[in-house]
Amino acid sequence: PRGIGQEYQVRFVLDGTVRVRGQSLRITAKLTDALNGHQLWGEAHDFDLETSTMKQIDDELVAQVAATIADAYGIIPRALTRESMAQRSDSLSEYEAILRYYHSFYVLTPDAHAGASEALQRTVERDPNNAMAAGMLGDLVAATYQYGYDDSETLLDQAEELGRRTVALDPNCQPARFTMALVHFLRFQRSQFISEAEICIGLNPNHALNCAGLALHLYMAGARERGVELMDRVMRLNPHHPGWYHLVPYMEAYRQGDYETALIEARRFNIPAFHYDPIIRIAVLGQLGRQEEANQAIDELLALVPDFRTRGRSLIRQFAYLDEHVEMLLDGLRKAGLDV
Repeated sequence: PRGIGQEYQVRFVLDGTVRVRGQSLRITAKLTDALNGHQLWGEAHDFDLETSTMKQIDDELVAQVAATIADAYGIIPRALTRESMAQRSDSLSEYEAILRYYHSFYVLTPDAHAGASEALQRTVERDPNNAMAAGMLGDLVAATYQYGYDDSETLLDQAEELGRRTVALDPNCQPARFTMALVHFLRFQRSQFISEAEICIGLNPNHALNCAGLALHLYMAGARERGVELMDRVMRLNPHHPGWYHLVPYMEAYRQGDYETALIEARRFNIPAFHYDPIIRIAVLGQLGRQEEANQAIDELLALVPDFRTRGRSLIRQFAYLDEHVEMLLDGLRKAGLDV
C-alpha cells in the first residue's frame, strides 16, 4: 500500500480478496493508510449465491463499505479530522472546514459548533459560490437556534437565506436541501418540511449523516414509521455513528411504555456535553422510579443549562416537535422531581 500511495499520490488504499466455495461468496475488504502502511479497517462480507444476485451483492457491498470508510463518521474522515483539529481555523482548506462541520455534530459541544461555523464562514467568504460549504453553514446557523445557543429567530431567516441562495446555485446540493428542511421543521411548517426532507433524502440515500438527521426530525414530526425505518437503515450502514442516532429508538420505546429499553437507548446516546443526554435519562428514570440516578442526571442537566426550569419546555420542543412528545417527556421529568 505504501508503494501504491506514492505511485498514485493517494493517502488511503482500499483492497481485498474474493473467495468462492460452492454457493458461498466471501469478500474481504481492508483499508490502509499509505503514509505509514497501517491497516485502519478490515471486514469480511459473506453472501449466498443461491439467494442473491451479483447486482444485489454489488449494491449491498458498495453501500456498506462506502458508508463505513467514507461517511461523515467513516474511518477516513475520522482519521483526517484528528489531524485537522490541531490546525488554526484561518488556515483550513475547504475539506478541513467540512471535517470540522462533521465533527461538531459528533461531539455536540458549543466550542466545536463555533469552530465549525467560523471555518465554514471563512470558506464561504473566500468562495461565495461554494454550494456545499454555504449549505453546511446554513445548517449550523439553524442548529444554533435549535440547540438553544441563541434564541433569536432571526437565525432562521439567515439560515433560510443561505439555503435558498445555495439551492439556486445547485438544486442538487444535499446540505442546502437539508438546511431548508430544518428551517421548515423549526418553523413548524410540517408539510413543507416533509416534502423538502424527501427531496433531500432522494439526492443521496446513502449519506448517513443527512439521512439520520432527517430520520430524527421525520419521527418527531409524526412520520414515525418512516423515521424508524430510515434511522435503522443508516445505523446499519455505518456502525461508527454518533450517539444521537439512538434518539429515535429511544423515543419509540418510551412512547410505547417500554422504559427499560428506552433507558438502554438513552445510555447509548452518550453525549454528555449536550443537554438532551441528561434530559432523556431523567425522563425515563422518572418513569422507572429510579430517583437516585435521576437526581444525578438532574445535576448534570442544570450544570449545562442552569435556567432549564424556565427554558426547558422550549428546548425540548425544538427537537420533540409534537405536543404529545413534549408532554410525555415532561411527565417523566416531573416524576423525577424536575418541574418545568
